[in-house]
Amino acid sequence: FDFLVECITKFQPYISHFLLCDTVGVLTPEDTKLWLRNLIEFTKNKTPLTVHFHNDRGLALENTIQAILAGATGISGTFGEIGERAGNVAIDETGIHVDSLCCDRYSYYLFAQGKPEVWFGKFSGASNFQYLFEHYLNQPLPQEKYQEFRERIKNMAIEQKRSFSADEVLSLLDWH
Repeated sequence: FDFLVECITKFQPYISHFLLCDTVGVLTPEDTKLWLRNLIEFTKNKTPLTVHFHNDRGLALENTIQAILAGATGISGTFGEIGERAGNVAIDETGIHVDSLCCDRYSYYLFAQGKPEVWFGKFSGASNFQYLFEHYLNQPLPQEKYQEFRERIKNMAIEQKRSFSADEVLSLLDWH
């Protein structure tokens, strides 16, 4: 918080607004409202604050509303689910975040006691399949197989306009 206040205050003469991001969706509506109110107060309300929230926990819309109520003057979002990780409500995790999970399971996963539930859809990367086979099934495959599976499931997801659970993917791929 102190670093943000310092940045906003120091750069006030050079910027027209300051974009605050929660790119992993960890804020709650209560935290959002308090965070914005405090930032506005500590920066003397001289720089307009804009917000950009992601929907990892289904709170992006409510966080945006609370930020506006607290004094944010702009929002960043998406229309028609355009843009990877653009704040859209989607149940399939994108490849970049699952790739990070493969390296460090705590990088984008909020609940240490559980196991991440990875879904598969049109935005899934090969890393989704790598996670499925290496961490879920403990049966690593060559990288080209993950790419092949990604293409097959992506096409099905687009055709059927839906995402698939890990069990559905294994069934669709006829994996034994």
